[in-house]
Amino acid sequence: MTDRFDGVLLSIASQCDGIDDLLEVFFSFLGRKTDFFTGAAAADARKAVMGKFEQHLKAAQRRRAEETGEPEPQPEPVEDVSSKPRIEEVTDEEAARIEAAAAKKKSGTSGASVKSTASAPAPKKPAANASAAPAVEELSGMDSGDEDDEAGKDKLKPNSGNGANMPTYSWTQSLTDVDVRIPLNVSFKARGKDCAVDLTKTSLKAGLKNAPSLLGGELYAPIKVDDMESTWTLDNNTLNIHLEKVEGMTWWPSVIKGEPEINTKKVKPENSKLSDLDDETRGMVEKMMFDQQQKQMGKPTSDEQKKLDMLEKFKKAHPEMDFSNVKMA
Repeated sequence: MTDRFDGVLLSIASQCDGIDDLLEVFFSFLGRKTDFFTGAAAADARKAVMGKFEQHLKAAQRRRAEETGEPEPQPEPVEDVSSKPRIEEVTDEEAARIEAAAAKKKSGTSGASVKSTASAPAPKKPAANASAAPAVEELSGMDSGDEDDEAGKDKLKPNSGNGANMPTYSWTQSLTDVDVRIPLNVSFKARGKDCAVDLTKTSLKAGLKNAPSLLGGELYAPIKVDDMESTWTLDNNTLNIHLEKVEGMTWWPSVIKGEPEINTKKVKPENSKLSDLDDETRGMVEKMMFDQQQKQMGKPTSDEQKKLDMLEKFKKAHPEMDFSNVKMA
């Protein structure tokens, strides 16, 4: 079940600077948008985190042992996590009741006023019952209360294809390409020779010959055109233009610079596998996964191993030198 989120997590991981940064993003989300740390006893939250850590550490060690033939490390004692807190979504009404109860308890009066969930940027406070499961703040549309939404409140909400439906055209995208559909809206059946489409690495111009362009200008980012990666076709009086991004693993806010932009923080990445990624991105993700496994087993990461190998070569080349106090940074 968990692999259905791989697309989202790989997209997040590609924008993080290592595993520490990725963990910071995850735990920051729990702290800002849920009451995971405060909805129940701190010990319960700690047990929940460590329980999952031990579970996946053991699974990683088992896979490592199967791959290398080395004996599997002896498991360390694991704390009981049967009472771990659960994260559950609540309705707006339930959230309002939780905030009202918390405000009443804090102020000691029955007339305390509580802001609505749409206008309150702070995480929700837990109800008086400390055993209640943590509640996740509902995130929807432009009223989610995200700090980032302040900058994106005037932007368009992405369509189902992570693009936008504009008055004269529509577009969708994945992390690697963009597809544009332009209805010609003519009374006759158009043919390819009736169309004028000009694709360069940094610009797009499309429409009917001897008529104003229906879409044109500087592209948001460069596209691949050398080997016909970016192409166009005509189907039932609709121009279909396919653009291959030069910079993969990125979301475009618009096709043409200056056009209305979508809020790229609202896109919903499709599920993907490592085999779907380009060689550079796949190598980066595999390296990050390997380094994480190495750290879990107390072994050097790939970068640390390279430094150790270089030091060993230098020691062999200079046996007269004393390296006993050398420490790897």
